Amino acid sequence: FMAPALARRIRDFQFAQEKRRKKYGDEKPWGILGLYDHLASIRIDVEWAEDAAWRRANGEPYLSWADFDASKKRGVNRPFFT
Repeated sequence: FMAPALARRIRDFQFAQEKRRKKYGDEKPWGILGLYDHLASIRIDVEWAEDAAWRRANGEPYLSWADFDASKKRGVNRPFFT
């Protein structure tokens, strides 16, 4: 048995993955860059799912994947090297 809220978050995460893969494709670099890309992709998918859950709880409209991705790209404190 899975709680409905958890099932909804997992569905949001899977939706984010699908949209990101549709936009950027499945090609991944190898080695440490591939690992970094994989972890960064998971992070952005989780952030979109959390944003969707917050908007759902507060009765606000969802951000489309394109709008969410664009808002992340124009962030002021965007790290280029970690």
